[in-house]
Amino acid sequence: MKDLFYLLSIPTRNSDKLKLVSELKATVINSKSIQDPSSAIHTIDLPSFKYGTLAACISLSEDLVKYDQQISSVLQKYIESSDSLNLTTTFTIDELSPKDYVNGFLWNNFKYRRTNARLDEIAEAIMKNVNAHELDFKNKQQDYQIARGTLTQLERKQLGNLSTKSLAGVVSERDIVESDFLESLFVAVPLNHLKEWYNKYERLGKMVVPRSSNEIARDSEYALVNVSVFRKYKEDFAQACRENKYIVRDFRFDSSLAQKSAEELEDARDKEKFELKKFSESLKVVFSETFQALTHVKLLRLYVESVLRYGLPTDYAYVVINLDDKSSSKLLPPLIQHFAHLSPSLASKVNDKSGDVNIGGEYAGLLDQDIYPFPLFTLDSPRND
Repeated sequence: MKDLFYLLSIPTRNSDKLKLVSELKATVINSKSIQDPSSAIHTIDLPSFKYGTLAACISLSEDLVKYDQQISSVLQKYIESSDSLNLTTTFTIDELSPKDYVNGFLWNNFKYRRTNARLDEIAEAIMKNVNAHELDFKNKQQDYQIARGTLTQLERKQLGNLSTKSLAGVVSERDIVESDFLESLFVAVPLNHLKEWYNKYERLGKMVVPRSSNEIARDSEYALVNVSVFRKYKEDFAQACRENKYIVRDFRFDSSLAQKSAEELEDARDKEKFELKKFSESLKVVFSETFQALTHVKLLRLYVESVLRYGLPTDYAYVVINLDDKSSSKLLPPLIQHFAHLSPSLASKVNDKSGDVNIGGEYAGLLDQDIYPFPLFTLDSPRND
């Protein structure tokens, strides 16, 4: 079961921050939705941002929704890439689990806090970092896919059936007849057509050497046979074979070819392992960077929505609540009731026993802010390892 985090804020004007958090913990305990509330609720600090004008905050609020969705999509792509390759990757953030990272969150001033930077500039810096790591991921992924494709192609030649696999090591020098006028061809014949082949191959073209075809090898699908033809009519004979669903193999005998093929396959396997290791390491890095970016964007959204909801000054308590999929539905109603006083319209519904509080999904804009009496965002921990 994956972890889920509620990120919410409450105004602290003329109030004791510790007391507010203590009351919140009591509400969670009474809800019986979380087994250990004392370790599930954490407060975090955010810097004093330059929030600008109201219009700028509204515009940024809309942009942050898009950034949130984009980063979440990129993060999911990384997880799916790891799963598709069956990698036993333990994703961490600076050697911390996603859960520990969020609970002990510290704003990354080195990356995302420039002196006198506006909020929109900080958001753009976050996205620039995400895009740079996504580009690196795509390059590493492409390198691995090329190496994997090369290996697959060589393995198909080595391990496929006789219609596709390399004939090095299958055909020996004694299977070949070569002269100024004659040439040996090698044909993969479906087993259910083998008798037919022997009955008709001498009539498939001009100047086919009688009784020159012999079986060299067979697998579960094909028999590989040789046949001697005059060079002048080789192409006509090959075309007649194709029309009869016999597969003429393009092969020139080389006594060193078997060893060369084995070495080529081994080199391709080493290359594939090397690129897979690089790709796996890249996944860990880009996941860490992107999850950090997503957490920063979520908290930027929380800050901006707090300014729009509560106004100035920016005296807010930012709280992280650890949940899971089951406990989230149980916890939200008591939270709404506890903080109903923050939204007069919602408070009247809570106090009216005949009315129902309509609990919708996470709001995405100003028109939805009356759904909850406090700004609320969710953050998923991608997996539990």
